[in-house]
Amino acid sequence: MKSNCKRRLACRVNHFLNTSFVKLYLREQSITFERIPSNYAILKIHTLPTDGSGGDTLWASGYEAYDRLSPAFKTFAETLTATHHQPNFNHVAEEFGAELIDNERGAPDNTGLDFKASHPVVRTNPGTGWKSLFGAAHQVGHGWIDGVSERESDILKAYFLQIIAENHDLQVRFR
Repeated sequence: MKSNCKRRLACRVNHFLNTSFVKLYLREQSITFERIPSNYAILKIHTLPTDGSGGDTLWASGYEAYDRLSPAFKTFAETLTATHHQPNFNHVAEEFGAELIDNERGAPDNTGLDFKASHPVVRTNPGTGWKSLFGAAHQVGHGWIDGVSERESDILKAYFLQIIAENHDLQVRFR
């Protein structure tokens, strides 16, 4: 299968400072366990650990991951939703006595302490029409693919993660 990585990933890296480009093409997703996740996220390291344990970050193109699917699998994936779940916030808060915000977090629907939300496995960028694999890797690590058996969910999650892990040309790494 021929890759569209040159069109999608390389241009994203080369022009990331162009504000209109960022707004239209870069759809980084963090906190996907929220009912309404952020449209954009910023990662800034204020103090890099001296023991070598930080500062190594990897991104993957959801657009390119979607493009790696066969036409039949794209059609199937577009029918799926996945529950994104992040139970670690509650575990860490309990362990360290931290207080979590249970009221509105960035959007009126982002409330409560369950940190769980269902989203389409494939999302479409409203500005470009590009489709992106959204239910992959850490986003659904503690979650599941909805409407299928646990075994099928595990197989699908592993396959989507495999697409990202085994295709370095759809990744960007910053050290």
